[in-house]
Amino acid sequence: MAERQKVEAALQQAQRLEAIGQLTGGVAHDFNNLLTVVVGQAEMIIAAANGDERIVRMAGATRRAAERGAQLTSQLLAFARRQQLRPVLAAVQPLLVDVSQLVRRVIGEAITVEVSAEPDLWLAHLDPGQFESAILNLAINARDAMPTGGRLTISARNAPVAGAEARRLDLMPGDYVTVGVTDTGAGMAPEVQRRAFEPFFTTKDIGKGTGLGLAQIYGFVKQSGGTATIDSALGAGTTVTLYFPRAEGRSAEEVPAAVDSAPVQGRGRTILLVEDQPEVREVIEMALAGFGFRILTAPDGVAARTVLESDEVIDLLLTDVVMPNGVSGLDLAQDARRLRQDIRIVLVSGYLRDADSRTVGVPGLILLEKPFSQKELAETVASALEDGRTGGTIPPRGGPPTSRVRSSV
Repeated sequence: MAERQKVEAALQQAQRLEAIGQLTGGVAHDFNNLLTVVVGQAEMIIAAANGDERIVRMAGATRRAAERGAQLTSQLLAFARRQQLRPVLAAVQPLLVDVSQLVRRVIGEAITVEVSAEPDLWLAHLDPGQFESAILNLAINARDAMPTGGRLTISARNAPVAGAEARRLDLMPGDYVTVGVTDTGAGMAPEVQRRAFEPFFTTKDIGKGTGLGLAQIYGFVKQSGGTATIDSALGAGTTVTLYFPRAEGRSAEEVPAAVDSAPVQGRGRTILLVEDQPEVREVIEMALAGFGFRILTAPDGVAARTVLESDEVIDLLLTDVVMPNGVSGLDLAQDARRLRQDIRIVLVSGYLRDADSRTVGVPGLILLEKPFSQKELAETVASALEDGRTGGTIPPRGGPPTSRVRSSV
């Protein structure tokens, strides 16, 4: 009965966090549409200011505020499992060694840092950048819990999970690599533990924390196919454990950075812009027209299909992902590739949620995340238009795009 109660409590907590994640994901998606307009208009005002320092200063402040808003929505999307991950086959121990050097500099000399890993540690499938960010975030939380000093232990081990443990953790039975971050700090009360992963929940003083750190970590590991747990007691320290699915194969070597191409002028080339939000459509149209492109617009996928079926010369389709009237950007991309095999395609989205098995095999897709700057828009369009530079396909449900991803500002 005690084990059953634990499993039921864990299930209720998981369902609660899932509901909160759906809400925050939807809010962040709509907010990114608004920020796209603000960032774009602020940059256009700066360009049209003709050196008026007062206007440039005010528009610059607007743009910086929008950029801070974009960082906030990025954290919300991480909790909602809507962020764009770049997972690779990774050896966890070298990642821990690298990030521990940064951890030691950040938390100070009053805290002793110990890093250990089980021999023959399995490979994991994860995003190295997000992983290191998660460990650093947990280390900073641990530092705040040990204001007079203490010990921080970061350990990794292999962990087969099955049966009752899998049900309690809400995990698929299988092999996982776990990373535990343990401090000797003040610990958490049970009511704090229950809410620790919720966005905007924090016990820190006003101005000292947003309450999004643990929420972002939770979203990252869940999106990676694992989970996160907290084991703590008042006065006895805290351990946060991250579970990552075991991966087969060889670990990824240094991943070569994508070659950035300089923005190109439109030179009369035609872009079909599909966006259901008028304000967003207008700001993107103005930016692309400013680069010298000829722009055709459509308010939804149905209207865009009509344009694609016409005799119009179209070099690139730039479309939002989530749209009304039953035709998503992914559906439209599939139609575009069927109707015009050589067309380049850029998907624009606050988060990619609509991929499914029907879209597998559509080549030449690049994802541009909202909100974005005019420079990012220009670079993405230029990259998409270059011959031989548009690799990638739409993945099956739940997977990240395999094309290059332009990060949001």
